[in-house]
Amino acid sequence: MTGGSRGEPDAPGTIRVLYVDDDPDLAEVVGRFLAEENDRIETTAVQSPLTGLDRLDAEMFDCVVSDYDTPEMDGLDFLRSLRETRPDLPFILFTSEGSESVAGEAIAAGATGYLQKGTGTEQYAVLANRIENAVEQYRAERFAEQTQRRLRELMANTPDVRWMLSADWSELLYVNDAYEEVYGATVAELRERPRSFLEAVHPADREDVREAMERVSEGQTVDLDYRVGPHCDYGRWVHSRGHPVTEDGEVVRVVGHSREVTERRERERELRETRQLLTRSLNALDDIYYALDPDGYVEHWNDALESVTGHDAETLEGTRGLELLAEADRERATAATREAVETGSARFEADVVTADGDRVPYEFTAAPIDDGTGDPRGVIGIGRDISDRKAYERSLESKNKRLEAFAGIVSHDLRNPLMAIDSHLELYRATDDEEHLDALAETVDRMGRLLDDLLSIALHGETVEDPSRLDLEPVVETARKGTLGAGDTLEYDPLPPLYADDDRLHRLFENLFRNAVEHGSPADRSPGDEIPTQATDGGGASVDADGVTVRVGPLSSDGEHVGFYVADDGPGIPEETRDRVFESGYSTGDGGTGYGLSVVQSVADAHDWTVDVTASESGGARFEVRDVTFADGADSTEADPGPTAERGPERER
Repeated sequence: MTGGSRGEPDAPGTIRVLYVDDDPDLAEVVGRFLAEENDRIETTAVQSPLTGLDRLDAEMFDCVVSDYDTPEMDGLDFLRSLRETRPDLPFILFTSEGSESVAGEAIAAGATGYLQKGTGTEQYAVLANRIENAVEQYRAERFAEQTQRRLRELMANTPDVRWMLSADWSELLYVNDAYEEVYGATVAELRERPRSFLEAVHPADREDVREAMERVSEGQTVDLDYRVGPHCDYGRWVHSRGHPVTEDGEVVRVVGHSREVTERRERERELRETRQLLTRSLNALDDIYYALDPDGYVEHWNDALESVTGHDAETLEGTRGLELLAEADRERATAATREAVETGSARFEADVVTADGDRVPYEFTAAPIDDGTGDPRGVIGIGRDISDRKAYERSLESKNKRLEAFAGIVSHDLRNPLMAIDSHLELYRATDDEEHLDALAETVDRMGRLLDDLLSIALHGETVEDPSRLDLEPVVETARKGTLGAGDTLEYDPLPPLYADDDRLHRLFENLFRNAVEHGSPADRSPGDEIPTQATDGGGASVDADGVTVRVGPLSSDGEHVGFYVADDGPGIPEETRDRVFESGYSTGDGGTGYGLSVVQSVADAHDWTVDVTASESGGARFEVRDVTFADGADSTEADPGPTAERGPERER
């Protein structure tokens, strides 16, 4: 027989019995038979009730079995003493003193059972069965009491309101004290009027709460946030969850809890405001903001991405970031993304391809984000339009090329005239022949024109940033007066106003007119005064046989003005040399500088126009300037679409 200290649990299922009998031999027999009948029973024997009380104070027992006739006090007095401190511990009176009066007194004093000793071993099976039943019931009751006590402690100490009402909300079955703190109303009033909690609900939320109550009564589980607390101006938010309790398919009770969530709602409000501020800030950017998930799909973006690409939100939702870039740039973008994940940041350039197929150069940054535990969550970054920067770089490159060309021209093309001047001066000094002075003057004049052309190429190649709205006829008239002679004719088909730099547009027409004069008429000419009056339907006035006829008219495409042309009736430009006429220093005449048409090309480039040369209807040269921006509302019904079969090769801008 064994025993454990008071308060220490025994092995699960073990039944510890304290047996009180003044006959130690009988006690040993009883303990052995009980163990044989039920191996869960462990018996501890003592010879007197007082010793038994001491052992009960020191150790934990599940049941007491006692004889009636014991020293110091009988079994009934022992029972009464035990019940003062252990009112529920199972107690079985097992005695040879069998009488109805003793049995009645024992039951009245709180004995769990009474069994009279006999002579056979069957009595031990009955005793073991009664011990097991009594202990199992005792343990169940203790467990239930312990559970109820813990539940009461939980309900008393939880900040949540726990409640139970009848299915129609007319009877309060349970509510804990937290109700008074959360709702600002008394439990007593709720017991008297179970629906009175609605009075603590914000008036604007009461109808929602009533509808939620009806749904729970109909068998639904409902979650709802609403405001309560008239004592605090309804500044308290609660979250309630209600559940139906059913029996045989019918709702018999409703149970649930209400939890104050004011802090949570405040955090949610602050989070919404922060997100709204962030969204508005990102949408205020001209730059693109993007966030890619781990698979490279666009997850978040600002309005600029939709505006730049022309894709709506639905399209972007299922789009990989690489699909928005030019195919040639995707490998570089992938490498940059990998670099960002490995090093923390990256920067790369790529063209964004719009829904219309246009390409816009962008510089992107990339940085990794994680899920808070260190695992990759994706990549975020900013994309900035670098069209202006690229244009500036191209302009700078063009300037550098022009400077290099200018330096080469100055060092080469001006050296020959200078050597000629030096030669003529030496000859004049040696011979005093004034013919050398005339040749010298002609050379100086040629140098002056050469310098003018070189300066035009250098200065007029600058990109036109702010073009003006110009009427073309005054520009053409001014250019005519400075270039065409008295025997030359100008035919002008009216063009609508266009946008250009005034000074450079003058230079373009002057050089085209001068080219027509130098290559299509006698050299000795004096400038004329007026534009002859001619029809604009394609007919021309009579022309001096020794003069050149120059015609200016519009170009059209699909009914819209796209540019203008300048044509002459001179000998024209051979097709095999047309691709060289715009080269600096190229000339087919003895008196030209070779830079006039280079000036035309530089002016066109500065306006982002194209200029090409082909043959005119009369076999002369025809220069076509396209991609010109005309004023709104220009009528193109009279415009010349230009020759097609005779047009020369397109030139890159």
